[in-house]
Amino acid sequence: MLRACRKLLKPGGRLACATIYIDPSASDRDYRRAARVRGPGSATRRAMTELLEGAGFVGVRERDVTTAFLRTARAYVDTSAQFRDELLAAWGDELFADRLRDRTATLELIETGVLRRGIFAARRP
Repeated sequence: MLRACRKLLKPGGRLACATIYIDPSASDRDYRRAARVRGPGSATRRAMTELLEGAGFVGVRERDVTTAFLRTARAYVDTSAQFRDELLAAWGDELFADRLRDRTATLELIETGVLRRGIFAARRP
């Protein structure tokens, strides 16, 4: 997909994207756990900078926004608890439990440094 994005850009064109990713230094156990929670889209062992450079981009930069990601994940879990009754009425027991379990697991993975969020910028040569 990144190669296709590069091809769409004119020479010197810029790309910016935000992504949630598994820290490449995560243990095998943490990697598998994060891949289960976040799905296959975030399940790569290669760093995003490496992926962008491999697709032919240059001048790759990352801005780490994991701290803001952590605040958002915490707020989601806290607000879900605060509005539990309303959410149960709207979503039902199973969906509420599934979403809360996934968000709680995501929060734990962020807190332990396994999941990260970054904004990346790069340009086509």
